[in-house]
Amino acid sequence: MVSKGFYEYVFQPCIFSWRRKNNFVIIGLYVDDILIIGNSKEKIDSLKRELSEEFEMKDLGSPKQFLGIDIEVKNFEISLSVKSSIEKMLKTFNMENCKPKKTSGDTSSRKERERKR
Repeated sequence: MVSKGFYEYVFQPCIFSWRRKNNFVIIGLYVDDILIIGNSKEKIDSLKRELSEEFEMKDLGSPKQFLGIDIEVKNFEISLSVKSSIEKMLKTFNMENCKPKKTSGDTSSRKERERKR
């Protein structure tokens, strides 16, 4: 990816980014899965063409889930959730009917806290 002009993050070697002026593309790689997001359709399309020349690829369209994380895109907002993964895990361990327990930590998201202000 670096040879294609992308920056590799030292803290996360599976994440690459490309930025030119107001355009950006971010790539997440994990084994044989790739997630490409960005606001430059031209760069994304160009990258897909380049990668498909080197690797066998299938474009699955807009993702609904990636690595157990549910993805929802609505009104220029991206929401990420692990709810379905947690529900699956609870079912696997026969705990889907367990009762919630309060935690001493702050479990609200930054967005929720900002709305309360």
